[in-house]
Amino acid sequence: MKPCLLGVLSVFYLTAASLAAETFTGNDLHELCVSSNEKGDLACTSWITGFKAGLAAAQAMAEEKRPSPLCLPKQVTGDQARLIIVKFMKDFPNTLHHSASVVAFSALRFAFPCAKNSN
Repeated sequence: MKPCLLGVLSVFYLTAASLAAETFTGNDLHELCVSSNEKGDLACTSWITGFKAGLAAAQAMAEEKRPSPLCLPKQVTGDQARLIIVKFMKDFPNTLHHSASVVAFSALRFAFPCAKNSN
């Protein structure tokens, strides 16, 4: 469950935040959320919405007891994740009735599966 959750959170973090994961801190999030400008407010809401969607996707996968091997490379950008997710939705329109977070997670899992153990 932990690798799944971390993978999901990483995906949505990358797409919701414009800063690199290593440099975006709680202080940065707080500053966005308490800013008095519209862009900061939108960025705060987007990040939190993405975080919540990631948690929901992880929970849905856990409840369905689906294997969710996702090995997202650290170098994947938000723009690249967007291209992958949009292509997946175009290629698999039969999945669009599922929640957006599950569709996005599935797209990235499809693009970046973990290598299977040879045990």
